Amino acid sequence: MPAIVAIVGRPNVGKSTLFNRVLGERRAIESDISGTTRDPITALYEGEKVDFLLVDTGGLEFDETGGTIEADTQTQARLSASEADLILFCIDTKEELTKNDYETAQLLRRQKKPVFLVGTKADSGKKIEDFPELYSLGVGNGEPFFISAAHNKGVQGLLDAIEENLEKRSFQKRFKHTEDSLSPIRLAFLGRPNAGKSSLVNAILGKDECIVSDIPGTTRDTKHTEINRDGQDFCLIDTAGIRQRSRIEDRIEKYAIMRSFQAISDCDIALYVMDAEEGVTAQDLRILGEIKNMFSGVIIVVNKWDTQEKGQEEQEKFLNVLHREIQFLQWAPVLFVSALTKRNVPQIFPLAKNVFLERQKRIGTGELNAFLEEVQHLHTPAGTKNSRPHIKYGTQVETSPPHFIFFGRQLSLLHFSYQRYLEHRLRDTFGFHGTGIKMEYRSAGKNPYAPKTK
Repeated sequence: MPAIVAIVGRPNVGKSTLFNRVLGERRAIESDISGTTRDPITALYEGEKVDFLLVDTGGLEFDETGGTIEADTQTQARLSASEADLILFCIDTKEELTKNDYETAQLLRRQKKPVFLVGTKADSGKKIEDFPELYSLGVGNGEPFFISAAHNKGVQGLLDAIEENLEKRSFQKRFKHTEDSLSPIRLAFLGRPNAGKSSLVNAILGKDECIVSDIPGTTRDTKHTEINRDGQDFCLIDTAGIRQRSRIEDRIEKYAIMRSFQAISDCDIALYVMDAEEGVTAQDLRILGEIKNMFSGVIIVVNKWDTQEKGQEEQEKFLNVLHREIQFLQWAPVLFVSALTKRNVPQIFPLAKNVFLERQKRIGTGELNAFLEEVQHLHTPAGTKNSRPHIKYGTQVETSPPHFIFFGRQLSLLHFSYQRYLEHRLRDTFGFHGTGIKMEYRSAGKNPYAPKTK
């Protein structure tokens, strides 16, 4: 599984700005108001040599006794640091070191984890000689890194050092299939607690491999089981149910949920298990959004359909509600099953294999560029009076997931609605049923949150 890299530090030192800069988009809210980030925000970073989960945590603050305040935010920040494989400890170079900085350093020393000391908001050319007081913190593997995430100064050097550190510790890019690969297709069973994930895995295996209980939170860690169906190997990954963060109190459960998000980034296909009795909830939408952001294959499995009216009319009603709520995943196939009666359970494997093959699909450059010329002729991208974006050409650079890079003029002005239109037309023309698609736009235009390039 990919490594976990946690960004920690006291409030308002630029953690979220660094998080957004690394990802090339505004995923975390940036504000001068202390305490804006409360729940940890997790996203996958795909590097040249190593992929890792980057975690933006709430700012650590300590009271007069050395204990933390704002208990829930602090507990989650501490947990993220304790489960991380590498910690980025951020210090604001425009301010003097504070009591919170020293308390955080003491906390990190107890973790006994690799720590990179990161001086944020730094001007160009800053060196450790300019901040000798940083030595008094007593943390950090090697010399500190001085960066300005807002101006993209020093960030690439920090990323290179992170990848080098993780690669030396045997972390790699996340799981990739090749044409000659004999590795099994990895299926991660995800969803809210008590949706029936473990029961579904047991129904597939025909035996009680996973503990099943009506008590939410029974599954605490991921469990891997390999099986063969019709000559194809599969690895089934049963994960902990993901509850709303405000309801997560137990430290072990928080650890298990972090491992569940690791499973999303490491699987070929996420089987999102929903409870037919409860319908679509806000938590379902949040988790499905996380799955989409990691460009996984997705199959939505509606479980406990044995307790519903089994007519086609009821199924159509459920589908209409589902598609109305998850418009961002219209391309994901939906399967109605019953783990109890095993209704439609065998259909999971041929459907998963089809999605897997869609993830391996590759479009030729000539065919892709003919498509781009046609869709732009039918719907020209909007722009400003003096500048109009235009995609000159594109190419598919990877499969699993399909990854396209489009080159052109003023693509930083390309509205998200046009990007969505382009993805819809790409799917209409070439398929990619059941898999996320990564689409990257490059131009000479300035965009402070444009994806990084080497």
